[in-house]
Amino acid sequence: GVGVAAVVGSLRLLRAWRVKPLIVWTLCPCLLGTLLCSCLSVELAAVVGLAWDAGAVTTGPVTVPVVISLGIGLAAAARARGGPGDARQVELAEARELASG
Repeated sequence: GVGVAAVVGSLRLLRAWRVKPLIVWTLCPCLLGTLLCSCLSVELAAVVGLAWDAGAVTTGPVTVPVVISLGIGLAAAARARGGPGDARQVELAEARELASG
């Protein structure tokens, strides 16, 4: 989970992907899986709640500094080479996305 999120975040910085599609394409399957598991049985409903809580615990004092350091390093490298992940280009892409609705 955390590793996949770090890879997707890194690709977002390097490829200047917009945030909105990433959220839709990752959150919708998670919510659909949650609803499906919760509707199948009462026992699964309790496990689903535990799984979401366990996922929240992973963003603790070890994971956050590693992911932030990775993001800062990737952003600095992209800015130095002026590539598609340049922070200015990412900001412009997000501004266009917000303006288009």
